[in-house]
Amino acid sequence: MAGQPRSSQRRNDPGTADSGEQHADRRAWRLFTVVWLSGIALYAVLSLLPIRIPFQQSVLWGAASMDEALHFAAFAILAVNLAFVFHSRIDLFLAYLLLLLLGTATELSHLLIPNRMFSFRDLGANLLGCMAGSLPGLSWRFARRIRGKGPLRDRARQGY
Repeated sequence: MAGQPRSSQRRNDPGTADSGEQHADRRAWRLFTVVWLSGIALYAVLSLLPIRIPFQQSVLWGAASMDEALHFAAFAILAVNLAFVFHSRIDLFLAYLLLLLLGTATELSHLLIPNRMFSFRDLGANLLGCMAGSLPGLSWRFARRIRGKGPLRDRARQGY
């Protein structure tokens, strides 16, 4: 089979499915997945522990407690990279929905855990944190569309 390239040549061919850019994209996706799932696991574990949270002092000029500020920060951190990672709108929407369902489920589970309380204010902080965390990525997507950079799938080919 002299006419066919060897497997090592095929791997380095830019037209094949295993090009360097796609390999880098897969590694970045794996890293994101590990970090994101670790963050969700950490949030779930800390939310489900039957401990009394000592963070009841007021912050933000008395508008919120430290507990609510931590809920806001946790969901903002979990939401911040989603718009950069998910290419399709439906996948992005489902990721945000999953994040909000996680917050709702953990709040509802507080009804069953000793020393924990269900709080609509915590649910609101989760929602606001998710919205605030999504703003940088959604702004970036909107700016790309306005500048005519094309779909997000093309960013690897264009060097973005």
